Amino acid sequence: MLASNADNFALAYNATAGQNYPWSDIPAGSNPNVKSNYAMLTATLLEPLKTLQDRRLFYYAKPSPVKIAAGKTQSDWDAYVGAEPSASFTSLQQLRVSKDYSDFNSRYVNLVNAEPVSVFSYAQLQFILAEATVRGWISGTTAQTYYANGIMDAMRFIVKYTPDLADYHHNMKMDDAYIAAYPLTPAVALTGTADQQIGQIILQKYFAGFLQGSNYNAWYENRRTGYPTFVLNSSSNLNIPNTQFPVRWLYPSNELNYNSANLQTALTQQYAGNDNVNEKMWILKD
Repeated sequence: MLASNADNFALAYNATAGQNYPWSDIPAGSNPNVKSNYAMLTATLLEPLKTLQDRRLFYYAKPSPVKIAAGKTQSDWDAYVGAEPSASFTSLQQLRVSKDYSDFNSRYVNLVNAEPVSVFSYAQLQFILAEATVRGWISGTTAQTYYANGIMDAMRFIVKYTPDLADYHHNMKMDDAYIAAYPLTPAVALTGTADQQIGQIILQKYFAGFLQGSNYNAWYENRRTGYPTFVLNSSSNLNIPNTQFPVRWLYPSNELNYNSANLQTALTQQYAGNDNVNEKMWILKD
């Protein structure tokens, strides 16, 4: 049973060649398939962190150099600028050239063992239990308790693996008092309809999943629950129709090449034979 982030099912990294943290630049180029020379943190992550006054912002991101040059400090919420992922490629290129955006916090590239990366974590478990409680699937403990446990453990995980350097927390440290108080603040505590509470839970699950687990977890959650909220820009959306997000992955080409009979059976049973990205998978059907 998972009792804290010490029990996470996770891969820890070290200084051995080939075992460095995936985003580390030490040694340079050790993980070329993971890193990008054009990393910009998304507004989908940064704007809710700013709205909720969540100090993980300062642990996840670097301030915009443009905002710092204009007089903002590294501990100023407004010094952090996210890129809108639905913007046109041209707009994102212009943002990159302007340098007015937030990059990954330096600790992710400076440390060969920045943090373990979880396949499944205690925080995830708590958010799952919180959602199950809101949906009425389980009882005995309040959804707020599970939710708060998930948030606090995720924050403690970040603090545990962040050296106490200003460049890594930008003088906005999360101490025990801050961590204990945060889940109870009016903007964060669970409230409203069941759907609104699920939105809050999934958002915090998204925060906790930064650079953890699958890169697609937020997408899967959005397809399943509608959260976290993504901006749909019909002018940049390549889906057909461009007024909606695609719903499902297509089966990979290897299935078509080597398992075509079973693939056709699956398509017939699930999607009336239509191998289309807009068809609903079973988990989304009533």
